[in-house]
Amino acid sequence: MNNDDAKREELETQLKEGTGHVKFGVGVGAVSAASLLILGTTCPLCYFVAPAMVAAGVHKRRKAKQELEKMPGIKVNWPEELA
Repeated sequence: MNNDDAKREELETQLKEGTGHVKFGVGVGAVSAASLLILGTTCPLCYFVAPAMVAAGVHKRRKAKQELEKMPGIKVNWPEELA
């Protein structure tokens, strides 16, 4: 495996991790919203964690895609759905 293949593999892993962060943030937000509806209160930490996780995931994905686009022979469609 040469250096380009290793870098490409690392960037693809970062894309997947970014997607995981976004999904985790949305999940925490959904649980927080459900607890607000059911219990009338929500965890103050969840109030900040959900948007932070989504933002971190989007940032990580965008950085990885920009790096992938710089590599020769790679075409990445931006933006695309997160799923």
